[in-house]
This record gives sequence, structure tokens and C-alpha cells, in this order.
Amino acid sequence: MSKRSWWSLVVAAALVLAGLGHYFLLFQRIYIWDAVLFYALAASLLIWASLRAEEIPERSWARVRFALRRLGVALQRIFLRQAQDGLPSRLNRLQLILLTTMNVLAALAAFRIPRPRGMLLVLLLWASSILVLAVLVIRPRRKAASSVSTESAQKTTRADTLVGIPSPVSENLARRDQAVNSSPLAGPIALGGWILLVAALLVLRMDQAPALLHGLADWLSPRLQSLHLDLPMPPGVWVPGSLLALIGMGLIGWAGCQRGLGLLLQWPNGGDGITSSRPCIVQTTTLAKVKRLVGPRPVLVLVAAALWAGVIYSSALGSTDWFVLPLWLITLAVALIYWWQVDHARGVSVLSTSFKRSTWLVGPALILAFGVGLYRLTNVPNSFWGDEGAFWTLARDLAQGAKANPFGLGVYNAFPVTSSLYQGLFIRLFGPTLWSWRLSSVVIGTASVLPLFFLTRRLLGERVAWSATALMVALPYFLAYERMGYNNIQTLLPVTLGLWFLVEAVSHRSYLLSCLAGLAFGIASLTYMAGHIGLVLAGLAWVFLYVKRKPLRGLLLKLVPSAMMGWFFAAGPFVLGSMLGGQPFAAKVAESFFGSAYYGQAIFSLEEITRLHPLRQFGQHQAFYEPRIYALLVARGLITTGVSLVRDGVAREHYLVGPLAGPFPVFFLAGFGWMLGQWRRFSATIWTMWIFACAILLSALNTFPPRTAHMVPMIPALAVVTAVGIWLLVDLIQHLLEGVNVRWVGYALVAIMAILGLRNYFVVMPQRYVPNLENVMFWRAREMERGSNLVFVIDEPYSLDFSVWGIDEFPLKVDYRNLPAEEVHNTDFRVLCGASCRVFFLPSNADVVRKQLHAELGEGTVETHVDAVGRTIGLEFVPD
Repeated sequence: MSKRSWWSLVVAAALVLAGLGHYFLLFQRIYIWDAVLFYALAASLLIWASLRAEEIPERSWARVRFALRRLGVALQRIFLRQAQDGLPSRLNRLQLILLTTMNVLAALAAFRIPRPRGMLLVLLLWASSILVLAVLVIRPRRKAASSVSTESAQKTTRADTLVGIPSPVSENLARRDQAVNSSPLAGPIALGGWILLVAALLVLRMDQAPALLHGLADWLSPRLQSLHLDLPMPPGVWVPGSLLALIGMGLIGWAGCQRGLGLLLQWPNGGDGITSSRPCIVQTTTLAKVKRLVGPRPVLVLVAAALWAGVIYSSALGSTDWFVLPLWLITLAVALIYWWQVDHARGVSVLSTSFKRSTWLVGPALILAFGVGLYRLTNVPNSFWGDEGAFWTLARDLAQGAKANPFGLGVYNAFPVTSSLYQGLFIRLFGPTLWSWRLSSVVIGTASVLPLFFLTRRLLGERVAWSATALMVALPYFLAYERMGYNNIQTLLPVTLGLWFLVEAVSHRSYLLSCLAGLAFGIASLTYMAGHIGLVLAGLAWVFLYVKRKPLRGLLLKLVPSAMMGWFFAAGPFVLGSMLGGQPFAAKVAESFFGSAYYGQAIFSLEEITRLHPLRQFGQHQAFYEPRIYALLVARGLITTGVSLVRDGVAREHYLVGPLAGPFPVFFLAGFGWMLGQWRRFSATIWTMWIFACAILLSALNTFPPRTAHMVPMIPALAVVTAVGIWLLVDLIQHLLEGVNVRWVGYALVAIMAILGLRNYFVVMPQRYVPNLENVMFWRAREMERGSNLVFVIDEPYSLDFSVWGIDEFPLKVDYRNLPAEEVHNTDFRVLCGASCRVFFLPSNADVVRKQLHAELGEGTVETHVDAVGRTIGLEFVPD
């Protein structure tokens, strides 16, 4: 915040305190000391503002002095009951009784009700009286001044029109006029939409249909049974809840179309974040200089193409030579140099825009986000999830020198090797530890904050950009994948970076930025299979701008070659190399196709999916063809994916807690509905396209939706839409109070959402996802000293050759041993344990093992380990 803003805020606070002093002195004479306190605080703030007045432009100080004089006259006439045009001649009896009653109740609460409950009631009553005073004094004053401001606005607008340069003053006045001329029903309809959204979420939180909806539930259940929905609530709950949510979103979207809401949201550069009217500025360079730049261009293209072809050939042959990656990086650098020369010859500079003062705050914000990612990194979560270990094994082997085709397929022969090379880099730098492995996800997840902030600020303004950044860092959906060893989180940075480069390329008319956008989308394809969504989003954004922005069509067509060149040079070695080399590139796509026989048989039955046609073989997978079942599976995917965004318990994997959209999804629904109503604006449509593309292509049309691991690229859009919903609520409150500044409510809501998101992940999640006994033993082994012994008295259901995966894979230097339960009586635990040990055993033979341990090792300490529902899964004995 600038010095002028801070100074103005202090002056405003002083005026409020002085007004309260007048009120308690003139009307509530029993509160003399309250008035003295308010006067003292107001005087101290005004003295501080006066001392700082030299740092403020004289023009601003003159305006404030004029406002102070007018406010003083207004307050004097109000409290001395003198008439003034446009203001009430005196406070009526009902208003006086209301204010007096509030303060009398506050006094009684302060003297009669024991603390601290009494003080809470006092604060509540005093806050209510202040709100009433603001409505009675400030609101009429604003109405009285509206006629003067309208006349000055007309003069300013005419002057700005003659000059031809839109000034900030005229822009703010235009927004004010827009709010005044908006539909009178916009506010009430939007309020009704918010009420419906809250009601919808309250209904969706129910596990069983209430008595009022029993009839609807009985009618819906047999009709929706064919969808085979795996939801934690019956159709009598999610159907009315979804309908209420859709109606509420529609009402908020309609209110936004009436230009009555959303005025607090900034629409930079004409409302879509892209300055289509900016001319292509060509520098007045000499002709000789331009000719010197033209000469190397064909040579650079030929060099880049030759190097790229060599990389493709090497990838197709499955070469594991080390020089392939540097050769690929040189290819990308040559391509960027070529397009930089093209921009330079045209006089286009991508660094022409100066940085704002607030931009430097991104650094501390990035450090804070990195700190959140590092907090208890090796202990939250304190378990491995399913096939997470396969990513560790390949990354560790690559870090230790194992050979692999850098553009081939790695984990499960389905994921790009480049993602494991990235993880292996951290393991090589910091050692083969759990911390270094998870650090790779934290770094790239935190780095995605930068492009998200700049992209959001370009499209929706600085307020939404900061809010979206804070919300994403604290979103449990984001934290779940940022702190795991999977490679899903790696898609966030290149996809968000590519969209930011794309927007900047159109705004600056830069071929270099367009190539960088294509390069970023290509790198996204090298991280995780869901990264291909970046190319889809780029195509959707391009089509939207081409259809809706006719002046940009020529520019968009010119930017296509540079963008496609960047994508092919980045992703070509993986895509083309896999196809030419006969690698199962589409295996993961075929596995995730909703027509997969494995998926159809799991939901329905083999007889149903083969009723009309037999199964067909596609590589390693089988598919079925049944249009009716196709429709049911797609509908099932859409419903489960949509409900998972706003309801807890639908997404039950990868340490996810709460709705995917955050602790209070009502803001996401409101923001999403409002953005749908703004479908003509690119700055709003890009986020809805982002969410639709990820939710439909990566989850609804996939097997076993919701596929939260696939939808990870959607996380930035979720944060932005939620931030928009928060500021829409603030805008509605300000709209209903007719100009009262309540922006602090937005900042408070963002802070509350962030705190609750962090609490859900760091407090609630460990209680829900309790580690099993194998993970308990591994995490205990990590805490033990080198040379210690860990003994597991094994029994059913564990086999005799059971081993703890982490102890075998990580260099813990702990001796692990299995001891069959029937050999406990014949075992000398003193010899087996040595100097330091821990003994784990099962509840089924707890008495026998404990008796033997006490007899040989003393009393010791026995710790019981339970699962999420409180059942004992194992016991741990620690000798004294």
C-alpha cells in the first residue's frame, strides 16, 4: 500500500473516532470518559498525519482539509440539530431510542454480566451502534454529495473525452455511474443467489435425506440406481443440493450481466487483460542494422531443425547417451534466439513494461509459500500412498547413475522419464532421503505461485492476484500433491507459465513470448500425462480471442508458427520419439478411457458391457462398445467430479480432506457463476475454460472419477475463482450499504480461508489418514540410531517373507528382522535386540509377546497403534 493510502486510512480512522466522541459526549452523557478516550485517539492519529503531511502531495492535503471542514460542519449541524440541504434536520425519536438502547445494554452487560462473556456482549453491542451511526450519518451525507459528484463527473468525462486519454478519475467515475445505472434488481437477486448457494451446501453436507425430502428420495433412488454412483449421500440429498447450487449460480451470473456487481474487481486494459489497440511500435533503426539481423535467421532455423532432428532420432532409438539433454536445451535456446531477433527487428521489447512497487512483495510471499511447503515435510504425511514408491525407485536409480532414455517412458512404462530426472536431480544434490525426494515437489509447486500471480494480476487485478496466491498456497488440494513423491504437481508451473506467456505475447505482439508459451506447454507434456491439457487450453484461448476479438485475428495467425515451433521443439522428442520408437505412448490414455473394459466391468458386469459387441483389444488394454453404458458412465463422471469440488468425502485418496475447492466452496460456486455470466470477457472465460477442460477431459471422461491426480492442473483456476467469489461478496455488501467501504471484509475472508485450509491439511488430514503398521515401522526406523534393531513378531495376515518397503529402499542402516510368533518362547530378546531395539507385534498375540518381553527386557514402554476408526493394528515395545 502506498504512503498516500496509509495516510488517508489514518485520517479516515481519526475522523471516525472523532465522530464517536461527538456522539458519546452529546447524546450519551453518562459515557463522558468514552468520549474523552475517542477524542484522545483521534487527536493522536491527526497529529501523526500532520507530521507526515509533508510526504503527501499538496493537492491531496488540500482536498483532505476541505473534506475535514465539510465533515466538521456536517457533524456540527447533525449533532446540534441544525438543518442542512440533503441531510436530516434531526435524528428522529426511533433512531435516538435505538442508539440509546444499544449503549444502555452495553453498560448493563459491562457491569452485571461476569467476564469475559460480558465484554464480548459489550463489543458486539458497541459495534452494532457504530454500524447504525455510520448508516445514519455517512449514508445520507453520500446521498447529499451525489449530485455534486455527478456534475463534476460529467465535466471530467467531457474533458477526458476531448483529450482522448482515459484518466483514472474518469475511469472510477464511469464505474460509479455504471453502478448507479445498473439494474435495481441486481443486488436483491445476487443476495438471493448467495442464500441459495449456502442452502445448497448445507443440503449437500447431509448424509441422509431429511424428512421433508423423503418422498423425493424414494422417487429418485430407483431411477438413478443405474448410474452406480459412489457418493457419501443418497440422491435425495445431492439432487436438490445440486439444483439449488445451479440456480444460485445462475442468479449471481445474471446479476453480474446487469453490470450491478463485480465493480470492485479490476478489469485492466479494457476488461480482458489484453490491449488489442496497442500499435506495433517499430524502432527507427537504420536499414543496415535491420539487414544484419535478417541474415542469420535462415541459418538459425536450419541449425535448430538439425539439432532437433538429431534429438528425435536419438529418442526414437532409445539412446541413453548423456549428451541428448544438453543438445535438446541448445535446440530450445537457438529457437528462442531466432524469435528474439525477429522481435528486435520489429522493435518489440518484452521488457518495456515497468514493474510496479508491489511486485517486489512477491519475493517475501514466495518465501512464505516455500516455508509452508517445508513445514514438517517428512512427517506430514507420515505414510506412503500406494504406488508412490515406484517414483522413488526410478528417481533414486537415475540419481545414482542408472541409464535411461531421457525422452522415454519411465514409471510403469506410462510416465515420462523427464519427470523422474527432475526428482533425481534433488536426490543427487541432497542425498537419497525422504526429505530431498519430497523437496522436488515443494520447489516446483511453490514456483507456480509466480506465474499465477502475474497472470491473475494481468487479467483480474492486483487484489484478486494476491488473494488467489494466498488461497492456492493454503489449499489442501494443492498441499496434498505438493508434499508427495508423485509427479502430478510438476504440471502446475509449465501450464500456468504457458498461459501467462500467451497472454503477454498477444498484449506485446511478441513472437518470442509466443514461442516461450509453446515451449512451456511442451515441457508440461514432459512432466505428467495430464500436462497435455496445456496445449488444449492454449487452443481454447486462441479460438476465443480469434472469434471475439476481430482486431486480433491477424496477429493471432502470425503467432501460431512461433507457438507451435516452441511446443514441437520441447515435446517433440517425447511425443514423436515414442511414436517412431514403438513405445506405448498412448497406453495411459487407453487405460484412462471411460470405455475401458476394466472400468466397465468394475461398475457394471462383463455381460452388460458385451451385450451388443465383444471386447476389442487396443495394445495392452481392452475396450467395450455400448452407447447406453457410455452415456451412463459419462453422466456418472460429471456428477461425481462436480460434487467432489464442493463436498467432503467424495475424493478419498492421496490425503485429500474437504472439498477440492477449499473449506468454504460457496465462494467458488459464486465466483464460477459470476464468471459464466461474464463469458464475453477473456479475463473471466479463461478460468472457466480451464476448469471445464480439466474437470471433463481429465476426470469425467476418465475411469473411476473423480480423478483428482489427473485434475491437478486445475488447482490455480480453483484458487482464482474462489478469490473472485470472496470479492463478489464484498462487492455485494458494499452495493447493499451504498458505498460503505468494507474491503477489510475481503482481506479477512481470505485470511480465514487460508488458515482453515492449513488447519484441514496439517491437523485434520493426519487424523483421517492414519498410517498402517508398515508405515509406522518405517517412520519409527527413521528415528532410530544407526545400528539399532527393529523386530517384528509376525503372524497372520502377514507372510513370513514380509519386509518393510521403506527400510529396504532408504539407507537407514537399521537392522530389520522378522520373528515368527510361534518362536517367541524360544527367542532370547536380549541377544536379538542388542544395545537398542524396538519390537512390534500384533494384537492377536499381544499377551504372549508382552509377557516374554517383560521377563527378558524389563517393564519398558508399550505404545498402541490404531487405525482411523480406533481399532488396534499393532503394538510397539521400547525397552527402558
